[in-house]
Amino acid sequence: MVSSIIDELGTWKTPKQKIEEWKSGPDELAEVLINTQKQYWGESDQTHHWYIFGHGSKLLDKALSKVEQLGHGGLSHHEFSFIEPRTNLGAVLDKIDRLGGHFNKTLSLKSIGAKFHQALDADATVAGLQAHDKSWTDLDQKLRPSAALLQKVDSVVQGVSANPQQVASFSSKNFVALVDKLSESLAWG
Repeated sequence: MVSSIIDELGTWKTPKQKIEEWKSGPDELAEVLINTQKQYWGESDQTHHWYIFGHGSKLLDKALSKVEQLGHGGLSHHEFSFIEPRTNLGAVLDKIDRLGGHFNKTLSLKSIGAKFHQALDADATVAGLQAHDKSWTDLDQKLRPSAALLQKVDSVVQGVSANPQQVASFSSKNFVALVDKLSESLAWG
């Protein structure tokens, strides 16, 4: 066994130590959600407030699926706020709703990454958000062009993957123009 080295610059771990499995996955988060819910009892209206940043929304999505799979009664004492979610927010909100949890309807979707993940499946995002008593018309109008461009990019990628010789006929200028158009669309400004 090799131990880590600690010096004035920090802790230096071996590659093996870096990939060692730690208890921080969806199963463990599901366990935390369930155990936290059990701490509240009676008619208490207190909630445990969670702030979910970036890729944490993917982890939460998987953990909520695990809570549903375990058949746990619900998450009525949990409230979630999302900052720059990197997963389809509509689908996550549906799971929270099914489990009786709460979420803050004010969310941040300013980064290109968060917008990209919402545009990947615009229909599911908008349907999920509309199911939660807000029209989200403005977001819908911004998602549609981005979703259409993402489908174009995906078809180009699929075409090149299926026929690598095609890459020579597809000029880099066209691809850069498509990427520029997509990033302009995701600016939503």
